[in-house]
Amino acid sequence: MAGERALDELERARAEVQPTPGVVTGIVTVGLEPLVRERLWVVAPPSEGLRGDRPVPFARAAEHPLVIPAAGHGLRSLIDGADT
Repeated sequence: MAGERALDELERARAEVQPTPGVVTGIVTVGLEPLVRERLWVVAPPSEGLRGDRPVPFARAAEHPLVIPAAGHGLRSLIDGADT
């Protein structure tokens, strides 16, 4: 199973690198496959003119206040990275 393989690879990499918290000592590349793909949803009043059958560009969504996970959450990191 791909998920078990990914976890095994991460455990092996962690054992090889022996990281110190807060210190980057090297880079480990591990071959991984996505485990899950999820859609993100924008919720807005009808006056915004959004359509459920069309994607919303991130730049347009980012013009408004967002309800997103706290800093440090994986999804939050992806959202923050998309803004750059």
